[in-house]
Amino acid sequence: AVFGVQVQCAQCHDHPLADEIKQSHYWGLVAFFNRGKNKNTKNGPRVAESAVGGFAEFATLTGESRKSELTFLGVDPIAEERPEPGAKEEDRPELYRPAESADDEPPVPKFSRREVFVEQVVRKSPLVARAAVNRFWALLMGRGLVHPVDKMDSTHPPSHPELLDRLAADFEAGGFDVKRLVRAIVLSRPYQLEARPPAGSLPEHFASGLEKPLTAEMLYRSLLVAATGKTDVEAPALKAALIDAFPDVFAEENISTLKQTMLLSNNPEVQRLVQPAADNTAARLAAIADPADRAREAFRIAYARDPDADELARTTGYLKARADRGPQATAQLWWALLAGAEFRFNH
Repeated sequence: AVFGVQVQCAQCHDHPLADEIKQSHYWGLVAFFNRGKNKNTKNGPRVAESAVGGFAEFATLTGESRKSELTFLGVDPIAEERPEPGAKEEDRPELYRPAESADDEPPVPKFSRREVFVEQVVRKSPLVARAAVNRFWALLMGRGLVHPVDKMDSTHPPSHPELLDRLAADFEAGGFDVKRLVRAIVLSRPYQLEARPPAGSLPEHFASGLEKPLTAEMLYRSLLVAATGKTDVEAPALKAALIDAFPDVFAEENISTLKQTMLLSNNPEVQRLVQPAADNTAARLAAIADPADRAREAFRIAYARDPDADELARTTGYLKARADRGPQATAQLWWALLAGAEFRFNH
């Protein structure tokens, strides 16, 4: 997605539903970046750009062959000198700008397609501010004003067009100040609503706080803080596993997968977190003699609330029935709370 717009289906034809997305836009985007290549330098990995090559052609559905041009949504084709058919280009030093320093940085072409993309497409596009506003709204509110966030085309109109226009205009006028945008959203009434939807309301109405899953990084940090009571603990293997199992940040639908379930139930790093050891949370819970008090404390740490009557009765009964193996029973209860949906969702 570029500027919140999906263009991949325009590789072989114009977009079948959104008339504004053309096949030339897909291949134009390819042209802007197809001279780039990865390069390792003493300063770390960089993207180098060639000054020649990258003149492609694409076929339409009718079989017509067309030359790709430097163009994208809302931008006229940008002029670029093309070699004669059959001519062989030579990548000469004079095609590049003089190096500003001898620090092993890749040379920059005098005509840089990547630079042209920034100056002629990104800086002039009204889609930049709209896409940014929509993503921050979705991140904070649980859903974008345009949903899904990466389909900001004519077939997915915003639920509140005037609000999106106003926020985008203010974001751009304010110099793309992210703090200003976030402040405006979190101080708004919709952000502060409780998660109890009124009868007949739909998610796109924003009439209540929407439940939204924690990202992989959020879940990782929340698990460590809950399980250890510390903020400076790291578990790289657990972090990698969570990022792999919970890759979506702006999921179109929030549906738990078997892979996620198996990770939270069987991953050895998760199991290690819930076992009583070295003054961690599980050990402190297991040291509470009264089963009811133990269950209350577990709920308070995991969910920042007390259990309701039914939850308290069930968890207390579970702990009492396993009084002869208290630490193990406590670990099982603690695992169930941390793996539960209430822990994984903001609501």
